[in-house]
Order: sequence, then structure tokens, then C-alpha cells
Amino acid sequence: MSFETFFLGREKIKNPFVEKMISASKKIGDKGAGSISMRYGSRIIITSKNASLSSLTENDFVEVVDYDAVRNIALVIGMSEPSSAAALHWLIYRREGINA
Repeated sequence: MSFETFFLGREKIKNPFVEKMISASKKIGDKGAGSISMRYGSRIIITSKNASLSSLTENDFVEVVDYDAVRNIALVIGMSEPSSAAALHWLIYRREGINA
């Protein structure tokens, strides 16, 4: 899913759950490619574009502050582009009844 990215900040994100996400990704990383994400308040933390789940570092995560589905624009903080699945993850987390 292609979207435009607007960077609010080009810095490493500061989130207390990134280390846990790195640990979890090592358990599933050798199973194949993909993205991992989690909701954090009204935002999501997701792996960056082309990140390898088996060898993630803190620099491989992007914080999606907002996503505008009408304009197809993601507002992010991070060192690199978010995963191409970021818009899909954002929309799933916004659905009623999704408590992930």
C-alpha cells in the first residue's frame, strides 16, 4: 500500500516498548518477512521500510503520529520511511473492537 510520508522529526524514536518489540521480533523474524507494530496511545510504532525482523535495532522503528486516509499521507517521527504496511496497520488499529 503506497502512501506519502511527511516527517515531523528525523530522529530515533523514544518509546519504552521498542526493546520488547525487538525481543519479540527475534522469535518470529526467521519465519519470513513482514512488519510488526503496536498501538501506543493514539499513535502506532511500526518497523521501518526494508527492516529485517531477525536483526532489528532501535533505529528500525518509526512512530506514526497520524494517517490521513483521504489524502493518503502519514505523519511520522523516525530515521527512515515506515513499512509499506503502516497505513493498513493504522486503519486496523482504528477499527472498533480492535484492542491490540
